[in-house]
Amino acid sequence: MRTAEEAEALAEDAIRAGNVAQLRDVLTLQPALSLNPDLLFKAAYRCTSCLSLLLDSGADIEAMNKFWGSSALTDAAAYGNHASVELLLARGALVDGPLLARNTALMSAAKHGTVEVAKLLCESGADVDRDSLDYPHSALNIAEELAPLSNKGQGLVAEYLRSVGATKPWDFHRHEDFWDGAVGELTILLVESCLGNVCAVPLVDSKSQHSRIVVRRTRHGWKSNFQTVFTCGLPSQGAPCEVGLCLTSRWPLHRRALENEQFARPAVFLSAVADRLLAGAELQHGDVLDRDHPLVAELAWPGEFNQWLVVQHQSFEDRRREVADPDLPVILFLVPHLEKKPLKAGADARAKADHKASVKWEKPAASGGKNNLVVPLCYDAPWLGGAWF
Repeated sequence: MRTAEEAEALAEDAIRAGNVAQLRDVLTLQPALSLNPDLLFKAAYRCTSCLSLLLDSGADIEAMNKFWGSSALTDAAAYGNHASVELLLARGALVDGPLLARNTALMSAAKHGTVEVAKLLCESGADVDRDSLDYPHSALNIAEELAPLSNKGQGLVAEYLRSVGATKPWDFHRHEDFWDGAVGELTILLVESCLGNVCAVPLVDSKSQHSRIVVRRTRHGWKSNFQTVFTCGLPSQGAPCEVGLCLTSRWPLHRRALENEQFARPAVFLSAVADRLLAGAELQHGDVLDRDHPLVAELAWPGEFNQWLVVQHQSFEDRRREVADPDLPVILFLVPHLEKKPLKAGADARAKADHKASVKWEKPAASGGKNNLVVPLCYDAPWLGGAWF
């Protein structure tokens, strides 16, 4: 009987050589190896027959590489293994991967210029406008940016993506009047001047007889590690302010994620708060919102905190004074209170809000909870670790 390490090495050799019989013999001796995701990833781009055998033996088709955030489907797409991509999709692999997938197979095809794979993925229902959780880029952004540098098929992928209606929601080269006439145009321009480009696709755009609630987001911070979600156009409808939240960018807010109650919570939460502000609720810097506060009652956030602190961030106020436009809106951010000791309304809460208002947006999740502006992750994803809290 060989050791597990020796068996794994033999399995890797079999996959590298495309030797299905040898791989089958190894799995017979060491059945647990079929659950080794590294073998699945290697087989996905090297040997479709070995990939099929591993799937037959119980391999998890949606297993993710914890370091790179990739999967068997993204690896097969990157290497242009059309047969493996077909097999994985036929076996039920999610065309865009799990909701927490940092990048999709279509993004991999765009990055590596594998145009036939890109076509197969789009024909199988891939979300052409989904953005990476690593950077604010869609598949079209990736293909267009790499085309003049690599010329290995990325230009063909970009051409195909445009032909099927793909867009660049995070385009950083928009014409200056792009937002003319948009709901909450001044809010959007204020956010862009302080943080960076706002996504062209709103998270929420709901209309009623008397109001319209629009929620958008931007990405910012070192390596775009954070995203700010905010309302647009509330003051023009009589509300005292706009309202926002800061999240880690690993919180998925793409189309499929918004169909999931857990991940849609930021957009739903802000929409509900906006509705209450439009109904006459008041909010100001330094307020403490307990779970039974009228503004957030019945909107309790799952997690280990019970209070929100209202913060008017200094960078936005500095920009408003610099522009000196009386129509520029006030934006108040709901910041989770993560410390064990509850906040008391009054001078202490105001001092805490003043401190958080000075935290730089380049790094809004400084050590511990002391300087934290970011809503903590509230789903079971241990591989994301605590670095995002």
